[in-house]
Amino acid sequence: VAQRFHLDVPGWFARDRPPPESLLPLARAVWGDHPVTALYRGTRRTLEPYGLVLKAGVWYVATRSVIYRAGRLSEVEVRTDRCFTRDPGFDLAAFWNERATEFARSLLKMRVTVRLSPEGLRALPALADPARSV
Repeated sequence: VAQRFHLDVPGWFARDRPPPESLLPLARAVWGDHPVTALYRGTRRTLEPYGLVLKAGVWYVATRSVIYRAGRLSEVEVRTDRCFTRDPGFDLAAFWNERATEFARSLLKMRVTVRLSPEGLRALPALADPARSV
């Protein structure tokens, strides 16, 4: 079960959301190793859903290499006439943690230019590290 469903509780953003309509068919596909076809941002895609992750009230579907926000998938059709071969070495929790870390790092990239007077430059270490005094 841990290879198909992962719960990551701490929140990124505070907002309650109802589960997406795509969740039930995606869960069926994950459990049965069935591929799905779905509309994602206007493009029809065929996905092999390895697992579902609930992150702070938002559902995500993990394929072997990509994570999709489940609420952005529509017109989900489970291909019950087919099964895909799951990579036996796939670890959903490790895959999610790696992608979540990449995502968090991408949010933190920002270039800032700060202009300081000589007095402000002297005070900066104390402001940046409150344990130090001016």
